[in-house]
Amino acid sequence: MYLYNCKDSRLRTSALLEQMMRLKKAMTLDSRHASQIENCYYLVKPPEGGVKVKQKIRTPIQMYTRYLIFEELHKGNVEKIVKYLRRLDWEDADIGDYVIKCLTKAYTFRWHLIRSLADVVSALSSYQEKAVTRVIDGVFEDIRAGLEIHSPKLAQRRVAMAKYLGELYIYR
Repeated sequence: MYLYNCKDSRLRTSALLEQMMRLKKAMTLDSRHASQIENCYYLVKPPEGGVKVKQKIRTPIQMYTRYLIFEELHKGNVEKIVKYLRRLDWEDADIGDYVIKCLTKAYTFRWHLIRSLADVVSALSSYQEKAVTRVIDGVFEDIRAGLEIHSPKLAQRRVAMAKYLGELYIYR
C-alpha cells in the first residue's frame, strides 16, 4: 500500500499489481486463493467507483453543540460549558432534542470524561429539569437495549453507560 501511494514507486507497483491479476486469470487457482489475491489487490488499489461515505449535514447550532460537548468538555471547564448550554434555545424542539441526544451518548467519551459529562447534566438539572429526566431515561433505555441484544460489540458501550449512570447517581 505504501509503495502504491508513494509517487516514486506508483507506476512500478501498479505494473506489478496488474501482472499479478493477469497471472491469477491465467492460472487455475483454488477459489480461496483467488479471493485472497483479489482482496489484496483491491486493498492496495481500491476501485474508483467505490462506495462513497455520505456526510451528515448538520445545522450550525448542532455543530456548535457537538463542539461544546464532544470537544471542549473537560474537568476544568464544566461551568463554562453549562453556561453556554443554558444559552441555547431549549424551547425549540429540534435544538433541545439534539442536545439531549448528545448528552445521552456517554459511550462516545473517553473514560475519564464521563464524570465531567455527568457533572454537566447535574448542573443543568436546576435549569432544565425535563431535559435531564429525558437524558436519564435515554441512559436507562440504552442499558436495557444493550442487555437485551447482548452483542460482544456492544460490551464497552454497556460498561460506559453503566458508569455514566453511576456518575449521574453520585451527582444526584
